[in-house]
Amino acid sequence: MTQNSDPIPIRRVSEPSAEAYLRAVGLRVRQERQRRGMSRRALAEASGVSERYLAQLEGGQGLFSLFAAWKRPDVFGNAVCLSSSFWWADRALIKEVQLGQPPARRPKIYLDSGATASPFAEDRNLRDGHHHTRAMMRALTELGWELEKDLHVLAFAGDLHDASAWGARVAIPLQLLFPSHC
Repeated sequence: MTQNSDPIPIRRVSEPSAEAYLRAVGLRVRQERQRRGMSRRALAEASGVSERYLAQLEGGQGLFSLFAAWKRPDVFGNAVCLSSSFWWADRALIKEVQLGQPPARRPKIYLDSGATASPFAEDRNLRDGHHHTRAMMRALTELGWELEKDLHVLAFAGDLHDASAWGARVAIPLQLLFPSHC
């Protein structure tokens, strides 16, 4: 997407659920692809992902890694959650984890966030949802996930909620969750 693209219309999604978020993201990807006149194959080649993944994403079945691993651990065995939006839809995913039945095949999970000394920082990018990430960590440990075993949680003081910060640290979860491939 271009820098001038509108953000994904999260607040306009009527159904307050993780499923609605996935559908909204998928719809946005499809609309942007079509606006550019690209076939799914062309976008897959340009972005380095499979056509199948794009089809799933456009159908509201991809992205949102923890949700995907929670609902389909047979397909998504691990979840890398860099600055995840656990605040979305009144913390719907945190509530689902707290109230729901964990999957039979438990995924390994990596959670991280930037961190600031104050949750009231004027710049929203400085807040980065650290307290929501900690709430998800607590929900998972209450269900039996073990820190440093199948749950890794890190905070990066001063890191912003943006792609450059995520790119700078993406190697960490890959090494933790896929050590034999690194």
